[in-house]
This record gives sequence, structure tokens and C-alpha cells, in this order.
Amino acid sequence: MGWPDAAPFDAILVAAAAPAPPPALREQLDIGGRLLIPSAKTLQPASRQDRTKGSRDLQRGGFRRRPVPPAHRRTMRGPKRTDARRQPFPIRPRLTLPDCRLRTSGSTQQRQNGMFHPDFTTLRIFLAVYNLGNISKAAARENIASSAISKRLHSLESELGAPLFYRHSRGVEATPAGEMLAKHAATLFSQINRMTSEMSTFASGVAGQVRIHAHTSAIVQYMPSQIASFTKAYPSVKIILVEDSSLGVLQATIEGLTDIGILAGNMAFPDALDVFDYRHDKLVVLVPAGHPLSTSGGVRFADTLGFDHVGLAVTSSLGTLLAGAADALSMTLKTCIEVKTFESAVRMVEAGLGITILPDGVLADKVGNDRVCAIPLLDEWSTRPHVICVRNDRQLTTAALFMLDHLRSVP
Repeated sequence: MGWPDAAPFDAILVAAAAPAPPPALREQLDIGGRLLIPSAKTLQPASRQDRTKGSRDLQRGGFRRRPVPPAHRRTMRGPKRTDARRQPFPIRPRLTLPDCRLRTSGSTQQRQNGMFHPDFTTLRIFLAVYNLGNISKAAARENIASSAISKRLHSLESELGAPLFYRHSRGVEATPAGEMLAKHAATLFSQINRMTSEMSTFASGVAGQVRIHAHTSAIVQYMPSQIASFTKAYPSVKIILVEDSSLGVLQATIEGLTDIGILAGNMAFPDALDVFDYRHDKLVVLVPAGHPLSTSGGVRFADTLGFDHVGLAVTSSLGTLLAGAADALSMTLKTCIEVKTFESAVRMVEAGLGITILPDGVLADKVGNDRVCAIPLLDEWSTRPHVICVRNDRQLTTAALFMLDHLRSVP
């Protein structure tokens, strides 16, 4: 509803009546903005919703409801009916909305003095919009309202005195000024992350810090033993491990938010990254005991599409792979239940709610389970590559370089 990508607005005028002002339109108002909307009850006056700054939620702002009185009609009186017909049509007073344009305090003076003082949160959000090319997608990723992102971008453009994005129906595209800012912001975050990592030696007494973003398959199947052996060899190095989808890992590595990324290899990688082979896993079909496929020595993916699947989120690398394989066969993947974790998928299959496709490494502790049966998947793509990626600007810390070598060489 509305136009989130172009928010915030100084004023919104609604022609249709509603029981209450829609929250989606309220989110798109700027601080001090006005929402004029008719009441759903025919005899009730229209109401004006003013967005205020002082409220329980300082980010979204509060709202005050003010009735808008009906226009006063001139009484038409006269001795004859024909005189009344000669009266001019009554003119309704025009509603004048105050100037609610966004004002950034001190921005004009800062531009005149050649100063620019951005905050890191705004720059991080700017980079998310720049990389995704869409405000709504950036809002979902950063867990923030689209209107809040639009307001931050508008404030940033006001402070810089130049537009950063071209807005169009499909999203946004960076202007030359936006391209320049994105380049400097990425470099800035890379330097800050490097500084934070190296200065942690003095702040907390550890000899180093390594940040790793990895997708679930790698964390469950391979990384516990590798991290254990690394910490045994380098006990003074602190490891920060973040679990994310493959797309999230890729984005974090590009933006310099992590030192090392581990993700599925069945995706495109930009030239800004160095990519190394890591591991391969084999996909299997997990079915309940007594299922028609349970006696097979191996099945192809097409043979499983006649049954209900317990699927992982479509944003996961495995979910994307299976959806693409079904499209290539011009068939439909019937997902009866969608879950987020491998363990949840196994539980659903044990309950007889469907079949699922998982990496064989996550089923190691299920050996001897008489409630499920794992059948090899025979398609060529069922052997999946996993890769390690790092930024190719060669700015890894010593601790991160040791971890990269350890991940590549130690099984």
C-alpha cells in the first residue's frame, strides 16, 4: 500500500474511507507529516493524522487525531425559489498543510564548511541499498522499516548536497555520487574491521580475532572439529562464528563484515572475492520407514517429485538448488511443510509427514534410527561443492590468515 520506496512523505491524501488510518501509510509519513483520510462512517467528519516526534516509539513517531470540520455552507434565503437558484455554488475553504519538508540541522552549514559527518549505521544501510538495488529488500535484510531507510537516505543526500540514487519502479540505481560514496564506505568499513580486530589484542588481552560467516551445512558437517583443532593450536585467538544463509555470507564478505566466508559453491561470485575449494557433500533422500522409496538402492530427483516434501526455506542454498532442479525438469516440487533447520526436517520425516533431501553429513547421528531410511540421490548435481571466499584486497589479519590456511589444509 502506498509507495514505500519513495517515502517519507510530507503529506498523504486518501480519497477512500477506512475504519482507521492504515498503518502502512502511517509508516510512510515523515516526522511532522500529515495524513488526511475520510471516516468510514458517513456522518463523521474526516480526520487528520499528524505524525509527532514525542511518543513511546521515537523511531516511528506518534500520531494525533484531529477532526477536520465540514465546510460552512452559505444559507440561501429569499422570497422566491428562483432567487435561491441564482445563488452561486458555495465555495469550500481550502485545507492548507504546513511545510513539513525534511530539515537536517546544520547540513547546509556543514556543506559550506566542507564537512561531512556520517554515522556508521546510515553508511551500512546505504551500502545494503546499493548492493541490493532495492529499498524494500534492504529493509528486510537490515530488519528496519522501508520508510526509516528512505528517511536516512534523504538525510544523507541533504547533508551531501547531491542525490545518491535514481529511483524507478524496479528499485534504485546509484548515481555517480552514490558510486563514489559506496567505494569509500566499503573501504572505510574494511579498515575499521581490520582496526577492531588488531586492537582487540590490547583491549581484551587476546592475541587476535577471526570473524567467520558460514552457512548451516558447513557448520553442522565440518567446522566443529576444525575450530576445535585450531583453538588447540592457537588458544589465544578468539573466533567469532556467525551462521547465515549462503547469500548472507556472500554479502557479508563483499561488504567486509567478515574475514572469511564459507558457503555453497553453486552461485556466482564477484571479481572482488578470492574463492577456494573447501569440501563436497552428497545429498540423500530421507523417507519414513515403510515408504515406497525405502527399498530403493538409489533414486533420481524426478522420482521424488510425486511425493510431499518437507522443504527448507527457499532462501537457503539447498532450497534454491532443489527449486532450480524442479524447474529444469518442468515439474513442481510439492512442499507440504517448510522448516528452517535440518533437525526439524528429520523430525517431520520421522512423524511420517513427508520426505526430505538433506546432506548425508547431517545424518551421521541418525545411524540405526529405524523410523527413517536414507537413500542416495543419483543426479549429478547431488554432489555439492562448498567454498571459502575472502576479499582479494589482501587485508586479512595474521590470525585470519592462519585460520584460512587451517580450513584449507586440515580435514
